[in-house]
Amino acid sequence: MPAGAWRAIYLERGAAALSAEGTAHLRLAADTGHAIGRAAVTLAPLTDRTRFWLWQWRFAGEAAFPEPPGLAPCLSHAVHAEPGNAEDPSHATILRMERVDLHAGAVTPPHTHAGCGLRVLIGGGIAATVGDRQFRLDPGDCWLERGPGECVIGRVGPEGPAAFVRLMVLPVGLAGKSSYRPWDERAAAMPRPAAYRLEFEKRVQK
Repeated sequence: MPAGAWRAIYLERGAAALSAEGTAHLRLAADTGHAIGRAAVTLAPLTDRTRFWLWQWRFAGEAAFPEPPGLAPCLSHAVHAEPGNAEDPSHATILRMERVDLHAGAVTPPHTHAGCGLRVLIGGGIAATVGDRQFRLDPGDCWLERGPGECVIGRVGPEGPAAFVRLMVLPVGLAGKSSYRPWDERAAAMPRPAAYRLEFEKRVQK
């Protein structure tokens, strides 16, 4: 993959080797997420069953980048994220990858997030309401949540748990802090039926 886009990867199953010029190979294990960055890299699957998800991200105004050869795009969407804050006027943002697990029968309180994020379902099924959209998600499906101003509710069926991975674009002031925002006072009093695992968090400068 050529240099240019800022990339992140989640290896769903199998194993893969990631290398950049002048650096040692990094072996990626199943069920792990990694920040790749902007450098040119080589990614080599190490098993026949290796499956991974790749995110490509750029600041607004940066030149478009080509899709890596040999990969089928799942979802392409331009998002606007306001970098920085009053204390940090630089062109910077936080990129955070998390795995989220929901138990069988879980219904999330109406909520939103302090930033946008692109998600991929890796297990189970979710009936989602995102703003005025309603849709069913099955393993391998991707979807975008735009963040503030867009209410989200997720419903997991009784047949089993569900899990997804997300890469979120957040203001720098949220480093190390939750992006979750309950939609109203009633939602704030409801329990959150989810477990979270941080894969990485990186501050990215334009």
